[in-house]
Amino acid sequence: MEKTDKKTDIIEAAERLFCEFGYEGTSTRQIAKESGANMAMINYYFGSKEGVLLEIMESRISGFKSQLNAIEEEKISPKEKILKVVEQYTARIFLNISFHKLMHRELSLTQRPEIFLKIKEAMAQNLTVTNPLSKEDHRRDI
Repeated sequence: MEKTDKKTDIIEAAERLFCEFGYEGTSTRQIAKESGANMAMINYYFGSKEGVLLEIMESRISGFKSQLNAIEEEKISPKEKILKVVEQYTARIFLNISFHKLMHRELSLTQRPEIFLKIKEAMAQNLTVTNPLSKEDHRRDI
């Protein structure tokens, strides 16, 4: 029998439920049941349902940031880098469209300021990687 990491189980279950029912439509009881954990474990690892959502957002955002940094380091033209960024971003959306709907719903509602700010800050950080690429490519065209 394979030992599983309950924290990971909770995150995976919560993400599925948030994407299917929305943040508001998902309860910590559902997350506990779906993950095979108990409510105390959710509180221990994350503090609250919002803490679970923050962890999910942080994980997804840092994963994309790592991809952007790897592209930035590649020895290819700025135009090729921009194309790779678009390709990676598009692939991430199509691989998990439900998550991106959830993320954009959180941005549009602004009911949870901490989540809103986390997403907004991550987008700004990602722009710090992509903006120089577009400017560098533009300078070459002049």
